[in-house]
Amino acid sequence: MICSRIMYFDLPDGNVLFVNSLSGAVDLVDKTVRDKILTENLKQEEYNYWKKRGYFFENKAAEIDALKKVVKICKLALFHEPLLAVIIPTYNCNLRCTYCYQRDVINKNYNMNFKTIDLLFVAIEKLLEEKKFKKVSLLLYGGEPLLLSNKSIILKLLDEAYKRGYSIDSVITNGTTLKYWTKILSKYKVKSIQVTIDGVKKIHDKRRMFKGNKGTFDIIVEGINASLEAGLRIATRANIDTENVKHIHKLSDFYYKEGWFDNNNFSASYGITMNPIRGKSDLCTRDDPNTIIKILNNIEEHWKKLYKWGFKFDRVEHIISVLTGRGSFKPKAWYCNAGKNMFVFDPMGKIYACWENVGHDQEIGYYIPKLKFNEIASQWAERTIDNIPECWKCKMNLLCGGGCGYEAYRKFNTLMSLACHEPEAVMRIIVPFIYKHLYLKK
Repeated sequence: MICSRIMYFDLPDGNVLFVNSLSGAVDLVDKTVRDKILTENLKQEEYNYWKKRGYFFENKAAEIDALKKVVKICKLALFHEPLLAVIIPTYNCNLRCTYCYQRDVINKNYNMNFKTIDLLFVAIEKLLEEKKFKKVSLLLYGGEPLLLSNKSIILKLLDEAYKRGYSIDSVITNGTTLKYWTKILSKYKVKSIQVTIDGVKKIHDKRRMFKGNKGTFDIIVEGINASLEAGLRIATRANIDTENVKHIHKLSDFYYKEGWFDNNNFSASYGITMNPIRGKSDLCTRDDPNTIIKILNNIEEHWKKLYKWGFKFDRVEHIISVLTGRGSFKPKAWYCNAGKNMFVFDPMGKIYACWENVGHDQEIGYYIPKLKFNEIASQWAERTIDNIPECWKCKMNLLCGGGCGYEAYRKFNTLMSLACHEPEAVMRIIVPFIYKHLYLKK
């Protein structure tokens, strides 16, 4: 029998791309081969070849056994992942972005102190012991983690991590104080800094501004230049929607002019933000075919200027990797690592699974006065495709991982529900585009 987890896409040049979400195989064929596979009208040697590629099973039970094996391998692989500790030293922020999803907590003056930090590292060490993680990776988040008013707190965090040998992998910052912190972040060997730029000055300054509506573009650019000169890795992210995407090619022009694309320590990517005016953010990409079409149309029009940007779309990462020769299939038995090896520590002593719902009453545990988890933590840990009935039946489950857990909880008040919207419709828009631009034009 043919594997039920196979999808195929008609391509602009008349060829067909098969994607086997169970085996991870991505195969470019003509329509004759497509028809032979779908009708199982194959010679024995052809059948044997495609069976090795995971296209055929003896029966349904054999396919399900193969699926269970992949999920088991994913779970075992998790034990080799580092503990990702996302640290929020403060909920305070010096900006008032139009689409901020933390606006209800940024005015409450919640900050870590030295005692909080001591208890935080005690909790991290306890997690290492209990969960058997072999390494620690730290990420600073906020609020705005690099507020100058919190200098002593940040220095203590960096120092405590550094002397324990913990990897400081990333700082996610709005970039407005970056120029000041460059030498300090270099000293502590911070591996990457993510900064948001939503467009050229005119566009960015209308979306990401200080209190009082003063723009932030110029000061962020100064910080990025200082960081690149110091040898730090900078990753810019643009939060785009159907409005500012129309101008994103102008930002690409700016990056070229600044010489950033010529610097190996610089990269640019974007994420989709729905309904920014109403303050509804989208850290994990939602599926909206109409929005995707508008965005891709704009990218197509300005492809020569935008091709260096990192295109990040759910469910098609490995297809891009295979087509561009950069990697192979990494099945997703869950959507992201929230609550599995990733834990978010806030300044009030709470622990969250996902950084999109921090500051609200959905914590999974506490690290003050000591490390303790609640029942919700177990639900996050157990949120895998084999524990979501609707997801287990879906042919796309290893591409999707069940969708965003926070989205499921927000919509259905349970983590054990899928939250995947229109994944196949979106893939049928994105895959031909990727093929055309990243494969045919190589």
